[in-house]
Amino acid sequence: AFAAGQHNGIGMFAGFIGLLVAGLTAFYSWRLAFFTFNGHILIDGAVDGRRGKFMFDTGTEFPFFLNNHYLPLAKDSRIGEGHAASGQPMVLYRQRAPVAIEIGRDVRLDAVPGLIHTDWQFLEAAYTPAFLGSIGHGFNRDYVFVIDYDAQTITFHPYGRDDRVIDPARVVAALPFTPTGVDGKMPEVDIRIGEETITARFDTGNLGTLELTAAMQARLEATDLRVALGTP
Repeated sequence: AFAAGQHNGIGMFAGFIGLLVAGLTAFYSWRLAFFTFNGHILIDGAVDGRRGKFMFDTGTEFPFFLNNHYLPLAKDSRIGEGHAASGQPMVLYRQRAPVAIEIGRDVRLDAVPGLIHTDWQFLEAAYTPAFLGSIGHGFNRDYVFVIDYDAQTITFHPYGRDDRVIDPARVVAALPFTPTGVDGKMPEVDIRIGEETITARFDTGNLGTLELTAAMQARLEATDLRVALGTP
């Protein structure tokens, strides 16, 4: 996931590209194959013919957040700074020249303008030297999508076809959530540990963290629950 710091027009360009993606595929369902590595979802793809892996990261607001350490992208349009969810500082640039994006075997977007990019070198070491970047909320925001970890597929459905999305017999629970973050990218739910309520967020780019205030940790440790707690 990505958290923006100082920026200039990032949201406008992300929204424009999201509309472009939605307009190309808004009337039918489609599917992407993936595999997991270190717990994250990776998808085969290419940028201007250079092949590699995308990470499917719902905690990133941009449709595509490319890796300028692996890809030959221009750094003449600096637009802001931020940091990764894991804390690494990031400098953001906008690619003025359009690029072609391929995702999986069936999705191709030609001449996509205004893409955001940064140096993802720290993820190359963890996943693959051919790390293309991430696919984020701006890409999937106009769909109902189902991640099937057993079949290793993500199926995207246009809104209004919810009855075809998933077999009701497979539904274990339905959780009401509140959209939070930039453009509602982060679904937020309340969960309970004993008598305490904790806010939880769903983010495919985060393997899972627990952050507690000192007061909350003390209350939990005072109960009979056996919960592994880290530093607040």
